[in-house]
Amino acid sequence: MSREKAIDEIDLNLLRILEEDSRTPWSRIARKLGVSETTVYLRIRKLMDMGLLEGFTIRVNPVKIGLIATAYILLKVRGDSLEAFKRSVEKDKYVVEAYEVFAGEYNVLLKLVARSQEEMAEHVDRILSMPGIQGVLVAYNMRVIKSRSKLSDIITT
Repeated sequence: MSREKAIDEIDLNLLRILEEDSRTPWSRIARKLGVSETTVYLRIRKLMDMGLLEGFTIRVNPVKIGLIATAYILLKVRGDSLEAFKRSVEKDKYVVEAYEVFAGEYNVLLKLVARSQEEMAEHVDRILSMPGIQGVLVAYNMRVIKSRSKLSDIITT
């Protein structure tokens, strides 16, 4: 079933409300959408069952909890080392996002956070010393321009 047939305008507006604040009470959502609270509950269940909604969570401001350094690392990891590298990255608490990508010669993109530039440098050095690393491009974040998009604003019914 395609996404266009799977959700309608009510579902899309529900997603928009939840993306703005997932703590919005169902009664308020129901009023905004002009439907009953039961309908809101059933729509949320449907969206979760479809895998469109993966959960309800919070966003933590990393700077406010002392994680002031952010870096993005593009890596060229040798194919025979890739699986071991991925397993290691999955366990690394400083790696907050990891993607297998196609970016020219690079095949992995990591996002790291740390308490300081010095701590970040230590983690970058550790990653670069892992077996199979053949190339690297490190970008240190200087200033956030935009950090979160509302996916519901991109799609239409």
